[in-house]
Amino acid sequence: MMKKIFFVFVYSVFFLFLVPAQTDLERGVGYLKNNQAEKALPFFFSEVQNPQGNTKAYLYLSVACMQLQKYSDAIIWLKKGKELDLTDTYLYSYNLGNAYYMQGAYEMAVDTYQVAVSENPFYAPTFLNKANAEMKTGKFDEALVSYKQYLSLEPSTPQRSSIERMIGILQGEQDAKRAEILRLQAEEKAREEREKALLDAVNNNLSTSDSAKTLSAGSEDTIDYTEEEGDLE
Repeated sequence: MMKKIFFVFVYSVFFLFLVPAQTDLERGVGYLKNNQAEKALPFFFSEVQNPQGNTKAYLYLSVACMQLQKYSDAIIWLKKGKELDLTDTYLYSYNLGNAYYMQGAYEMAVDTYQVAVSENPFYAPTFLNKANAEMKTGKFDEALVSYKQYLSLEPSTPQRSSIERMIGILQGEQDAKRAEILRLQAEEKAREEREKALLDAVNNNLSTSDSAKTLSAGSEDTIDYTEEEGDLE
């Protein structure tokens, strides 16, 4: 009986050596995946304070802050993390855009999403969130382009039908605007043509009239003064 207990104990200790201990980052990510951002924060803080820690902790820390609606804190950590983590910079820019969006700073969100696009033009979620921010700022033509880019990168998205409906609406408005512009241009061209026709008619009348006769009309009735007689006739 004693041998069996000893064997189990030794085996258990040996097993502990085989299974690596979780890092603070891994513990935090575990809580974050279970929507327990509050519990995840201490582990991410510990990781970023560790000189040998994984710099990706800044990214996870910012996400946890956003889940807790601490958007200003998220922005601070994202900016600091982007300076230290030179890989996947687009993810920091993308999440910065998300933080600005959640604060209602839609113009800043659009600009920041654009930075993320320049850093990685193949990350589909950036285009979707950029389109949503552009809708908030009234940049409908830009939003139309962004929605189309998103679908080209993520054709099998579950949101495809709703995005296509939005594209249809925006495309219809764009066509209506284009039609209105064409109508105004046509009216302006017609006005210019009418003015030109009127000017041509006036010039034609002037060129065909007897200008000399027009200028001397009534000269027969003018008073003539002669120096010899020194008087008026």
